[in-house]
Amino acid sequence: MINNLQQLKKYFFVLKEPVIGFGNTAFTRTGPAFLLPNYKIICIKETSDTEAIRQRCQVISLEKDLNCGPLKRHNTSAILHELQVQAYLKKLKGFWALVYRSSGRIEQTLKELSDDLLVNSSLVASPFEDKKEFRRLAVQAGLSILPGETIWIDSLDQDKYDMLQRQYGERLVFQLTDYKVGGGIGTVFIDHKNDFREFLEFVARRRKRGKKLAWVNVTPLVEGISASITGMITHKGVLAGPLQLQLIDVPEVTAFYGRNGVFCGHDWQTQRFDIFFQKQAEELVTKLGIFMAKKSYKGIFGLDVVVDEKKGRVIPIECNARYTGAFPAYSMLQTEADEPNFDLFQLAEFMGIAYDFDFNQVQHQYRKSKVGSQLILHNQTRKWIRINGHLKAGVYEFKQGRLNWLRPGFAMQDIKDKEKEFVLTDGIVNCGQVFKPGERMGRLMFKRSIAQNHHQIKENEKEIVKAIYQGYQIEEIENQEN
Repeated sequence: MINNLQQLKKYFFVLKEPVIGFGNTAFTRTGPAFLLPNYKIICIKETSDTEAIRQRCQVISLEKDLNCGPLKRHNTSAILHELQVQAYLKKLKGFWALVYRSSGRIEQTLKELSDDLLVNSSLVASPFEDKKEFRRLAVQAGLSILPGETIWIDSLDQDKYDMLQRQYGERLVFQLTDYKVGGGIGTVFIDHKNDFREFLEFVARRRKRGKKLAWVNVTPLVEGISASITGMITHKGVLAGPLQLQLIDVPEVTAFYGRNGVFCGHDWQTQRFDIFFQKQAEELVTKLGIFMAKKSYKGIFGLDVVVDEKKGRVIPIECNARYTGAFPAYSMLQTEADEPNFDLFQLAEFMGIAYDFDFNQVQHQYRKSKVGSQLILHNQTRKWIRINGHLKAGVYEFKQGRLNWLRPGFAMQDIKDKEKEFVLTDGIVNCGQVFKPGERMGRLMFKRSIAQNHHQIKENEKEIVKAIYQGYQIEEIENQEN
């Protein structure tokens, strides 16, 4: 038995089997690199932040180190099916695999290479990710959700729309439940008949491209602040992180400007929310976590909420049964605050380690103030683009309207002057590389608050973002899928 978290950290230093994180870019899997001396990352892209990450842990990119050809799909399953990757993994004779989200295909491949998966199986996690199923599960868990219903899309017509408005109010939210990924895909705000017509046209276009769309959640649109909270299901109970502001539909960075509910980042200035709302959010995540544990779920998950300050309530919206978009940036803030980060518990729970810790002490630490922010950069166009600029990843300052590169870096810890410096990281590509419509193009991290509210960033950060996009020197090109 390991009696405390300090002993647990020491245990990881003598762990024989390596832990390997798999991802499209190396940055997204860097969280455990601050805990494990033998941590490795296998990623697809060789980007300009990879060398800085290699100073922290071993990174093997398919583009550079394994000489793999272009992949049709950029996901974990595609990585694992590359023969060069399989040959490398077989040589290890055992490893622990950390992925963003599991699937039946990933599990089958890993079963042939290693039985040690550090996330929940798709069978356990998928029902909570399913937006249609989650409404039913949330009620079973004892959560008070928004009124609404799940409707067969083909039954939607003008009469049905008029009835929904009479029942739930003039302003509605339509959420296509067949989209399993987050980030606002499939979420549309319906304020008038034109929005309803455009929604039906959007569905028709997606179906024409082969997307199977059958169901839509319909709820009233609630005025409030978009936020989320992280839960960690341990053998001693459910730990809850701070209520964190989500940056949504920020026009300077959002993909497909005009779409609704697009996730653009976080602002972790914890004083933003009163303890009254923090405790409500903790109660929600604890209730849900206890219910999920009964369904064999363990480890990390996220709960998206709306904070309705006028009515003094926190409303659950959807569950992310996996590592969320807050990571690894939030792990970095936790490491800087010298508190046990969520990765520590994720590893220990899935490795089956017998360990003990002071639950109340950790929960108290998790409520302490932290300040930091992140912005996700996207290809904002609906066309393929090529990068012709030479921006490189690292630590920058923005002075007199100009971007000044200061030094290599990829983490919050690389920022020395929190008022002036920031980090550009996460897949910053080399000149000549291309991006598909809406694809992520990088991440900005700050050790300061950057949000005016959940839709707007401060003026200085707007200018930084503008300078970054100008530095990319974006050129629209022909569709690369043809």
